[in-house]
Amino acid sequence: METKAGRATCLMKLKRLQFHAMILYRLIRAVSFGFVCVVCLFLCMVSSTKASESIPKWSRIEIALTNSTALDRPAQEVQLCAEFKSPSGKTSMVDGFWDGGLVWRIRFSPGEIGEWQFATQCPVAPELDKHGGSFRCIPNTNQNRFAIHGPVRVADHGRALAHEDGAPFFWMADAVWDAPTTSKAADWKAYLKERARQSFTAIQWSAAPWSNSPSPDHTDFTGFSGRDKKSINPEYFKQLDGRMDEINAAGLLAAPALLGISYSNKEPNAPDTHSGLNLPEDQAVLLTRYMVARWGANSVVWILDGNGADPISSASFFQNIGRATFGDRAHAPIAVLIGTSQALLSEKWMDIIGCEIQAGTNDASLIGYFSGPQTRFWTNQPTRPVINLGPVLESAPFDAPDNQDAAFVIRRAMYWSLLSGLTAGVTYGNHALLDWFASASSETNQSGHSIPQKWTTNLSAPAAEQMAHLVKFFTNIQYSHLRPAQDMLAKDPGLTEPRRHIAAARTQEGDLAVVYVPEDRSLEIRFKDLPPSVETSWTDPRNGLRRPVIAVLNGENVQFTTPGPGDWLLLLKSEIK
Repeated sequence: METKAGRATCLMKLKRLQFHAMILYRLIRAVSFGFVCVVCLFLCMVSSTKASESIPKWSRIEIALTNSTALDRPAQEVQLCAEFKSPSGKTSMVDGFWDGGLVWRIRFSPGEIGEWQFATQCPVAPELDKHGGSFRCIPNTNQNRFAIHGPVRVADHGRALAHEDGAPFFWMADAVWDAPTTSKAADWKAYLKERARQSFTAIQWSAAPWSNSPSPDHTDFTGFSGRDKKSINPEYFKQLDGRMDEINAAGLLAAPALLGISYSNKEPNAPDTHSGLNLPEDQAVLLTRYMVARWGANSVVWILDGNGADPISSASFFQNIGRATFGDRAHAPIAVLIGTSQALLSEKWMDIIGCEIQAGTNDASLIGYFSGPQTRFWTNQPTRPVINLGPVLESAPFDAPDNQDAAFVIRRAMYWSLLSGLTAGVTYGNHALLDWFASASSETNQSGHSIPQKWTTNLSAPAAEQMAHLVKFFTNIQYSHLRPAQDMLAKDPGLTEPRRHIAAARTQEGDLAVVYVPEDRSLEIRFKDLPPSVETSWTDPRNGLRRPVIAVLNGENVQFTTPGPGDWLLLLKSEIK
């Protein structure tokens, strides 16, 4: 006769069997969909979710894979990629990258609401091949600039930059080449917070530090070793992952120089073994593709420094790197610093023409700002944004004569540049921050006066603070429609004295014009070139304040008198009815 205790024991055994059967069924089902080796993470600056959860638009999804076979040089031996298919059916191919040990990762930023699918491709490593999955992209509720408007691209009209949703993006960058690799974590965050307050919009930095950097705080912690068959150092790039994310989290665009930069002030014949610019072409391609795979899901603009000692070989080097890295895939905008050779202007993969105008205050240097070859690049076809990426440096002992206001020298260079065809934006730089001098020191200028060289004492330098006024002035007008218009002026004193050059620009429609006066107290504009029903105002570039205009008709010209000494901006626009 069956007892109650016996029936209870049988029921318990049956439940255990059902439980184990359910676990086995779920495991088999997971294997059938290929999810055993795939871990999906949604990364939005500092947060993560499981693959089954939704991914906000323009954030980042990360796929982590494991290859059980250890390789001597994984980045050299394995090419991993994944195809992402959007809800509308568009596909994007994205490279993966080795992240140390047996770990490989793929990062992607979805830009379309709905269900996405992905599948990996890696024929040489079966454990990394043919993994698939899906995720749902949902609206992004973050209030960050890039969460609201999306990543940066070239605007439809081609003359400037814009966000993915079409909102204008004015390039106001700070060049701090060494900072991400040499700064302390707390210092880096403090720096980004200050630059965001000062209305900067982008950070230019070098992803491959040069071994002879003048910074006393520079270290030999580099991203790769070797030359002909280099080895990638993932730990170096993991540190920069965080710096990249922090740039974007501060609402700033990251603009890394992928292979480093040509440092014009380095010692002659100094070794530069850490610079990607000295790698063989095939290894330079591998390094650029590695960094693009690693950071391509961030809000970025890539920089390639085309200023080589040998213009012909340098152009060929970058032509081949650009074609191999970007030629067959959608990518973030690429800015190329154009040197003496203009061969790269015909490259289809190049999106932004970058200029580096020779710094200095002699006549030859000053003329370069408003009549050098870069002032004609805006007429090239196809139309591309033209940006001065090489700034005159604040706090630099070699840039500003002692009898001139250093901030004025910086302002003048920037307004000249912006009104001479380079209207998409401009880059600022400070000598102490460019190389990230963390220790208290000083350098002597031309007159023997000491200039402090420590990043903390220069973070709020006068010209840096005044960049907010520049940004506000240009973003409140249709800056991307401006064209050089020196013919508006009855006379330009800069033709005989370059330091007095008055820069003028207007729209093709003639409804908006801007004139920058560096030091003269008056100027004359041809009456026929004034916008119809014109409204006028002066803006003080030192504090951003607007002042009324006094104008006098003088025959066929109109004479405008500045409100006071120093440099001024004159805004002329048609009255809005």
